[in-house]
Amino acid sequence: AFLRQARDSALTRAIQIRSMVAAHPTAFALALTADDAARIAAERRRAVYISMENSAPVEGDLSLMRTFRAAGVTMMGPVHFRNNGLADSATDKPEWNGLSPKGQAFVTEANRLGIVIDASHASDEATRQMVARSPAPIILSHSGMRAVFDHPRNVTDADARLVAAKGGV
Repeated sequence: AFLRQARDSALTRAIQIRSMVAAHPTAFALALTADDAARIAAERRRAVYISMENSAPVEGDLSLMRTFRAAGVTMMGPVHFRNNGLADSATDKPEWNGLSPKGQAFVTEANRLGIVIDASHASDEATRQMVARSPAPIILSHSGMRAVFDHPRNVTDADARLVAAKGGV
């Protein structure tokens, strides 16, 4: 029931975002590629990206990643505050020692679909596994540095260097 509710809420949110963009075409445009973002900025509009923090909505069926990509989702983080069927969270007791088998498939499918993977709030081991498994760069869209503020949701200098070494930020 939870996964069904998460899926339905995420689909509703994607539709709401697309509707907001469509209702204000002089102010906003949906960016699906880097070229879109450059064009939208040149037009003096705001680029809107749709992302999914915590990929529980696709955890039950990874084929839903195609549906969300078609709806405009360009970035997905596999996990958030608690572990899920994809990965261990930075703030939960390790269950998978990083990515689950389904989480490994999630990384592969995200790469295939051109979805940017966001490791923010994933466990250190899950982050390292995403970097190692993904041929495309991954990002940490809203992670702080652990050396500045010692919290498990923040990234170590070493892990930030791993992300950067593969072209991520």
